[in-house]
Amino acid sequence: MLNRQSARSRTLVLFTIIVILLPYTVSFGNEDASMTVVNGTTHYIHAIMNNKPFLYIAPNRSAKLVTEGPASVVVEVFYSPGQGISGRATDSFLIGRSTKESTCNSNTCETINVPEGPVSWEITPDILQETQTE
Repeated sequence: MLNRQSARSRTLVLFTIIVILLPYTVSFGNEDASMTVVNGTTHYIHAIMNNKPFLYIAPNRSAKLVTEGPASVVVEVFYSPGQGISGRATDSFLIGRSTKESTCNSNTCETINVPEGPVSWEITPDILQETQTE
């Protein structure tokens, strides 16, 4: 009788541990990837990353989009209204992926996956092709 209770107890403990750890094992495949827009102008800018607006980003400040990677992110940036200046730029980026790099010496070659870090786009007046408005 004691062995049955001991076996049931061990089974219950093992089942509880599996249930507790299950969310962590599922989440390993979904890594977050990020895209950052940095305002390198002297004006406020708006950024739209994958249809999510980031409004009135101050000079020398940034906006960050975090999403499940890998992903393709379309970024549109333009001067915020009411500043007497206009300009616009659009670009797309692949984020959250890894690349293969090979290292060779005289006898062997080794190929490894190198994860790419967070992607950042610094916005300068040249990128926005600024034009004065009246």
